[in-house]
Amino acid sequence: MITNRMDVNTTNCTKPKIISTKELNFFQDISVQKEFEMSMTELVDYGYITVCIYRSPDRNFLIFLKILELIMQKIQSRNKKLLLCCDWNLIFMLDNRRLQELQNLLVTI
Repeated sequence: MITNRMDVNTTNCTKPKIISTKELNFFQDISVQKEFEMSMTELVDYGYITVCIYRSPDRNFLIFLKILELIMQKIQSRNKKLLLCCDWNLIFMLDNRRLQELQNLLVTI
């Protein structure tokens, strides 16, 4: 685990605010290049864990959903809020089975 402090300029503050962050590696072994790539950082003072995910468009979608579900369960077990940043290579304008499965999973957050 790496703990960092970073200065963030905000419009509501007269001076930069320092935010404590912690890099999380408890799912480091499931990141597989071009299958499911991700990074996780905890915003320590706010109780959030940010998860940045890339899913290749030609990979198994069901594996992606299962891994995402495991990540969500792990974060919920730590009583943290989840902030997802992602490139899932899904077309959200189409009503399809993949999108419905993803929405069903995200509703559980």
